[in-house]
Amino acid sequence: MLIYHFGSREGLIKAIVANTEEAQRRTLRELAERSTSPAELVRGLWQRVSSPELRPFVRLFFELVTHMSDGKPTAGDLTAPWLSVSADVAAAFGSDYDPADIRLGVAAVRGLLIDVLTTGEVGLATESVERFIALLEIRGTAGRAE
Repeated sequence: MLIYHFGSREGLIKAIVANTEEAQRRTLRELAERSTSPAELVRGLWQRVSSPELRPFVRLFFELVTHMSDGKPTAGDLTAPWLSVSADVAAAFGSDYDPADIRLGVAAVRGLLIDVLTTGEVGLATESVERFIALLEIRGTAGRAE
């Protein structure tokens, strides 16, 4: 039945990843509404995406990325939707981060998720998220002072 509905195992993975990714972007928007600062928002999102409950979906995401890099049918752009919603959220906070900062944030979180998956260690990755937040805050302050 699954192959009938999704065409292949990869089709099923694409559907699961698309659904999970949209749910996480919705979570980002909801967290943004409740957060008092971008730092609080990033911490809340990190806590969510690095949670043990979400880990199977994170594994599926990276499995899909692997399939895409092998020239197999793609799931479309997995980064552009995150860049778009992140830019909207940054604007709502009045942040003046440029698109490169936002792309760096998406890449940093994804890279740290790989670290969590391969080591099982969330604490050290969380310390790195905190360092990243501090660097962005310094950059944001410096950018406004110029």
